[in-house]
Amino acid sequence: MHPRSLPPQKTSLWLTRAPDAKRFPALDKNLTTDVVVVGGGIAGVSAAYFLAARGTRVTLLEASHIGTGETGFTTAFLTSSMDTPFFALRERFGNNHIQRARRTGEEGIALVEEVQKKEHLPCGFQRLDAVALGLQPESTEHLTREMGALRLAGGEPTLLRAEEAQTLTGVAAVGAVRIPRQGAFDARTYLLGLGERIQKRGGQVFEETPMTGLDIGKTLVVNTPSATVTTDHVVLTTGLFPNPYRAQNKLFRQTVTYVIALALIEKTRKWRFPNVLAWDVTDPFHYMRFLDELLMIGGEDRPVQEAAKAGEEPWHSLEVFAPILEPNTSWDVTHAWQGQILETSDALPVVGAPPGGDSRVLLASGFGGNGMTLGSYTGKMVADLITGERAADANPFRFERPTLASKNTERQESEECERRPPC
Repeated sequence: MHPRSLPPQKTSLWLTRAPDAKRFPALDKNLTTDVVVVGGGIAGVSAAYFLAARGTRVTLLEASHIGTGETGFTTAFLTSSMDTPFFALRERFGNNHIQRARRTGEEGIALVEEVQKKEHLPCGFQRLDAVALGLQPESTEHLTREMGALRLAGGEPTLLRAEEAQTLTGVAAVGAVRIPRQGAFDARTYLLGLGERIQKRGGQVFEETPMTGLDIGKTLVVNTPSATVTTDHVVLTTGLFPNPYRAQNKLFRQTVTYVIALALIEKTRKWRFPNVLAWDVTDPFHYMRFLDELLMIGGEDRPVQEAAKAGEEPWHSLEVFAPILEPNTSWDVTHAWQGQILETSDALPVVGAPPGGDSRVLLASGFGGNGMTLGSYTGKMVADLITGERAADANPFRFERPTLASKNTERQESEECERRPPC
């Protein structure tokens, strides 16, 4: 099937379900608080929520609107799998590392499930299985290796033969690995609900309030265009870090990922593809999930330098891929968007004070393609660190950990080997 024209406006599905609009006031007077969290994405809002829930005076500052940054341009997978296969992580970092990575993912999913239930958030959270699909004969070795690594990491995966994979998905796969009890939700609705809960617990949320500077002295002072906030702690969850912390951005491999949402033209026909989280293990890889009657397909990731020159080609490539999932089917592309991915060399985030930095200023980023899961987990870790429930030297995501390279040169050179196909 030839690609259809893309929608005239490329926008995220989430921003049409909950349109981009100001829902919280802008800061217009000086304040004093215990903690300032900068950044209104999944990590920042989660951190502010967990701090407010413990009685900490917290102020959340968002330069634009809550959930309209990278969190608003996600597919909102909740999975304990990483972009880098577990077998590749094990070969480089050992069993303890992949056990920590999988456990972190599982706890991140459980946190979202627990919070949305406790706070009665209408974010469509659901538990569902994930399926890693092999679409090429050479994918079978990858699936076998990943199956073994997932078990060593403490998971309970199932290796599906070709017939079983095809029965489950309707896709002509050579096999698959099924991972139970992962999750999915509407991240933007979740964050907007948490913003309201933060306020109800005495916290403050300000939109259209960018941080323009940070003064570090006896106290910390966050500068904004219209006012200042004096505080004991600052948490930066801005994705790429601003000055004076831009040097830490060298820790991240920066890529752009693309997504389209498809709606069937034949309204009476049902999708055959099941309601699971799915990805293939080819290169470039693709990932899929449902939301209501729409099928989202993402992937065709590119380094940021290449993405600037790619134009609409990545989205068209996603549409060309779609018939593999739904042969002889017609659809409309209803949405098309892209997001940025920041991934560390060991596939885990960085959380804490950077080397030589003030211990009162915590940075959090590097969630890779698993931002919703790791961002949620990071929010709780930030609250634990600030309230003293976790010691800084017991933080597995600290900047000084031995598995974190200062540059991603080695990773970039081995990317083709470590990504989906076995090498």
